[in-house]
Amino acid sequence: MAEFALHRAEHQILVSNEAIEVVCSSGVPMAKLLLRYHKPFMADRSGFLTEAGLPLKPGSAVGDAAVRTLCVGLGEWLFLGQDPIERSQAARADIIRASDGDLSPLLVDITDGRLMLDVSGPRAADFLKSFVTAPFDTRDTADRDCFSTLFGSVACVLLADTDRRTYSVIVDVSYTDYMKGLIAKSTS
Repeated sequence: MAEFALHRAEHQILVSNEAIEVVCSSGVPMAKLLLRYHKPFMADRSGFLTEAGLPLKPGSAVGDAAVRTLCVGLGEWLFLGQDPIERSQAARADIIRASDGDLSPLLVDITDGRLMLDVSGPRAADFLKSFVTAPFDTRDTADRDCFSTLFGSVACVLLADTDRRTYSVIVDVSYTDYMKGLIAKSTS
């Protein structure tokens, strides 16, 4: 099993006013688990994914704000929060064991490769609507916890807690300057 380094998140406040606060964080611990399979193979065997603690429906999540597992697509999960590598390694081992070794999920530490923007405040949803293509605050999407979408012209994962009016946008770290510039331009 690969060894993973311990990471310390760095935070920078980009916007802070009475309407919204946008905090840019890098080094937030997260891992990605990928499982590629054929639907006929999984038709009668998908129960072990639930046993491994993985949500099955794209857009769904399990856990709380401190420790979360997101299903961002078929056979693709993000682990966020405390000990994401350890939790994803455990899920990977459960999948291999339950599938009698027929499946070998890919596990990647993406901590250094992702940037997280936390957006909160009474106008957070309105702020995000100007950038995000997913209709994340409608009744049609109320049962979803996360969305694969675009922020400006960048692919991202959006986590939504509409009750608390807080959102997190996860993007590739190579877009840091683009994201900061887009936000600065929109709030000036």
